[in-house]
Amino acid sequence: MTTYRQLSSPQLSGLCHALGLGNTARECLAVQAFLMEPWGEREVPSLAPYPSRIGDDHSPYEYSVQFARGSAEVRLLLEAQASAPGLFANQQAARRLNERIVAQYGVDLSRFHRVEDLFCPTDPQGPFSLWHAVCFDGAGRPDFKIYLNPQVIAGVSGRDLITEAVSRLGLAQVAKPIIEQLVARGAVPNYFSLDLAARLGSRVKLYFSHARATFEDLERVLSLAPTNQVGDVSRFCKAVLGRAMTFSRKPVCYCFSFAAGADAPVAVTFHLPVEHYMDNDASIMNHVSEFMASEGLPVEAYQRAVKSLARRDLANNLGLQSYVSFRREASGLKLNVYLSPELFAAPYAQFPFAEEAISSSNSGR
Repeated sequence: MTTYRQLSSPQLSGLCHALGLGNTARECLAVQAFLMEPWGEREVPSLAPYPSRIGDDHSPYEYSVQFARGSAEVRLLLEAQASAPGLFANQQAARRLNERIVAQYGVDLSRFHRVEDLFCPTDPQGPFSLWHAVCFDGAGRPDFKIYLNPQVIAGVSGRDLITEAVSRLGLAQVAKPIIEQLVARGAVPNYFSLDLAARLGSRVKLYFSHARATFEDLERVLSLAPTNQVGDVSRFCKAVLGRAMTFSRKPVCYCFSFAAGADAPVAVTFHLPVEHYMDNDASIMNHVSEFMASEGLPVEAYQRAVKSLARRDLANNLGLQSYVSFRREASGLKLNVYLSPELFAAPYAQFPFAEEAISSSNSGR
């Protein structure tokens, strides 16, 4: 019998050590164990008991690492699992986890409570209701976030739901014009995220998927954020993919971040679903490494991180690295790599571009 905790603990510990953050591993593992209570003690079955959209193989958690010049930050995203997992049952488990996080870590749920009724109906629609994420700083201290589903209410458009949500949070003036422009360009709202920290600059993040986007589409979209630099997204995509293309497989995704008092988006992040557009994980690592080197980002730390989670030959399989994203800030470019624990399968190990696999996981990031 192997439990979720027995699998996830060495994964996170190995990731911390690979990034030179071994001194924080104990603190990170304690937070992970806390977030996975009580389902972390369950045996991991051979097939996913519930089709979580956290990962393409339906793993209910996923790691990511944010790289900046001279630094790396470990992150964890997970979906709370009920005793009998399901849409409403997992929503209830996640809401209970909210209260436990408040009691243990003193996070601020006030903004969530202002939109809770919008995103937590009694009859939720797929693919999820509420996810949790945590970022660890250099000392292993946690910074919590939640992710909500704009498509959760039948008959209510994602645009209408997030427009109401940003209005309740006092961000309508800056966020609503962005929402309208993106939806008019064919973007679909797919995540709504809140920082759970009572501090100046805590963000509201709006995620959109964009089917069949071209480089020209993406340049126009990212130009809506003042932090963007012309040509950034095209250069990033060409470097990582090795060619220009229309994104006709899994849609790309982008995220606009807003904060109280700012009269424009404070940042935009572009998410590229690399596993749907590359041949294998080794090729992904080679291309991402070249791009990181061109930006002065820590290439060796990235490569160690990927290898720390690999349980198979990267050159002959695909699925460990699901997304690569970047965000331009005043301090420079930051790059995130998303890493699957691959609890159930490497979904594209033999048939990387099978149409049925692509359509079944077409939910964006």
